[in-house]
Amino acid sequence: MHFPLIYGGNPYSANAFVAFNLGSYFVFSVTPILLYFKGLKFFLMPILFFIVYGALGNAIAHNCWSLYYS
Repeated sequence: MHFPLIYGGNPYSANAFVAFNLGSYFVFSVTPILLYFKGLKFFLMPILFFIVYGALGNAIAHNCWSLYYS
């Protein structure tokens, strides 16, 4: 992946990219379930915000960057 080159970083492999994204999706999926069953429902709102931003905001940002840098 060449995205880090935009910010002066080194490119990383597709496997590292997929592993990082799958790991973050796993954490975003499991955390609200654990909080709900532990009775810590007041923490659900911030977690749900990050889930929504992680899915929708990430998709919007990637499309904007693709259009801007193409």
